Amino acid sequence: MIMGCIMVMTSFQLGIIVKSYSHLVKDRQIVDAEVLYEYQQRFVNPRLNVIKKDACVMTHEAEMIR
Repeated sequence: MIMGCIMVMTSFQLGIIVKSYSHLVKDRQIVDAEVLYEYQQRFVNPRLNVIKKDACVMTHEAEMIR
């Protein structure tokens, strides 16, 4: 009788621990995904589409110094 009661209480506690750990893992995945999304939006995407000035200068052959 006492052994059965201890087994039920232990399995109940183990179930609560497993459930809370799975919630923790799920919450961490959500937070990690949001942090990665904010990093992409703030740092990665602006550097991919940087508009740079085209500063090439054309010279004629007569202007070349020999």
